Amino acid sequence: MAENKERQLSIEESLQELDGIAAQMEDPKVSLEESFGLYEKGMKLIKSATKRIEDVQRKVEKLEADGSVSDFEEGSDTDGFFI
Repeated sequence: MAENKERQLSIEESLQELDGIAAQMEDPKVSLEESFGLYEKGMKLIKSATKRIEDVQRKVEKLEADGSVSDFEEGSDTDGFFI
């Protein structure tokens, strides 16, 4: 993934790419070897997107009633929102 070294895909771009890969893999004309390559690419995208989502989740801050800002805490009511 040379492009990945130049610019990391956004979460949305990764998901769009995954949709495209899934569509390609459903094509009966795609060989088994090509499917394995697409699968590998998809798994790398999933890993990257998951890491970015987890990074964002850790950075999420919530505004409290008094206007102060506190860090997002794991185990809060929204924990697990990004599944």
